[in-house]
Amino acid sequence: MKRKFAATFLAVALVFAVAAAAQTNVASAPAATTAAPSAATPTGTQKIGVIDIQTAILASNEGQRDFNILNTKFDPKRNELQSSNKEIEDLRRQLQAQDGKLNDDARGTLVKSIEAKQKTLQRNSEDAQNEYQQQQNEIVQRILGKMAPVVRKYATDAGLSVLIDVSNP
Repeated sequence: MKRKFAATFLAVALVFAVAAAAQTNVASAPAATTAAPSAATPTGTQKIGVIDIQTAILASNEGQRDFNILNTKFDPKRNELQSSNKEIEDLRRQLQAQDGKLNDDARGTLVKSIEAKQKTLQRNSEDAQNEYQQQQNEIVQRILGKMAPVVRKYATDAGLSVLIDVSNP
């Protein structure tokens, strides 16, 4: 999520920087045609803005609501994975407790059962994590799509040349 989020934000920041540079070039173009700029003349100040877009998204009403809904949606899956993990731990404890008492066939069957359950748990956990991250990214993208014009307008109104996101160092 962080990589896609960072890439999206960098793209937005690049758009701001290009737009600011274009405005600067357009604003200075008529002056350049009427008079040659002097080497002693300052080029103007550049304003830099700083934003923590990730915190802004999470702190927004829509972000809080949607992430709470997402967490509630995944609670049953999380509980299922935790119970599967507990079952595997119980089987491991049983194996350790009965290690000297089990014959080779029973021990082998129990070990295979533990390994199969562990693989299933790992696959289910990875699938759930990928699905959770995908839905989390969709929420972030949707909210960022709504926030970007507001941030862009603020940056333009404030005369910012560059906007830096500090949420992804």
